Amino acid sequence: KESGDETFKLIRHRIKKDAQYTRDIIAIGEERVYQKRAEWKKIAKNYIRSEYGLQDRDENHFHSLVDQMEYLFPAHNGIVQWLQPFMRPIVWQVLHEAFFKGTSAFARKFASKFPTFNTQRQVPIGMLCCVAVAIYMAMHDVAYDQDKLSIQVKAAAWDAEYADMWKLIKGIEAGNPHAFADLLVRLYELASKGQHF
Repeated sequence: KESGDETFKLIRHRIKKDAQYTRDIIAIGEERVYQKRAEWKKIAKNYIRSEYGLQDRDENHFHSLVDQMEYLFPAHNGIVQWLQPFMRPIVWQVLHEAFFKGTSAFARKFASKFPTFNTQRQVPIGMLCCVAVAIYMAMHDVAYDQDKLSIQVKAAAWDAEYADMWKLIKGIEAGNPHAFADLLVRLYELASKGQHF
């Protein structure tokens, strides 16, 4: 039986010499990514109707939520709260179920790897980005009834949305780095407990 380090050395050695093996390893990784994205989107879809009141094939409501950014920013009396990005309950609910729920959850197993701010753990930006995209894609599927699109089409759409979401998040961070760091701490607290304000 090989140790973990030895196993990786053997894999690395074979990848250098065997092109088909390399393609197979890449395909396994891609398939795992597709599976995780589908899981996150399924979790998000459970909250879409209650969070946004979005109904099947309601394209106008979908575009209104996206255009006004109300799917990420809370709104009170129709006024978007621009100083509260990602403070919609759906964000930390999906974070909780996707990464924090259960004793063997990713966030529990790898808690020491999470970034910190003033000694408090934060949700990593990449994790927040994945959840925000999962919410967007779940909304899109409901509004356009697109559950049956091919994996390749969905993957391309996800990748494009992820790139846009990453830019948005980094722009929010650049606007007020300290407040953004506090936001990531708050999201970690909410997601780890799975609770509302």
